Amino acid sequence: YSPFRLLPYLVHVHSSALPGLEPCCLALLEKMRSGYEAPRIPANKRIFTTTHTPGCVFLEVDERAVPL
Repeated sequence: YSPFRLLPYLVHVHSSALPGLEPCCLALLEKMRSGYEAPRIPANKRIFTTTHTPGCVFLEVDERAVPL
């Protein structure tokens, strides 16, 4: 978990192809210190696997999930 803040700036730059100044959007990211700390998952628990049989059925389906 690495929170950051996006800081957009409008700057004017010289272009060799065009005379005068040209507007340009400059975006800087600033790392933020957060009081939240993401839970640490042990390396041996980071991989989730499961198996299914041909007769497997869904007993509970969350309506917010993508339709099958």
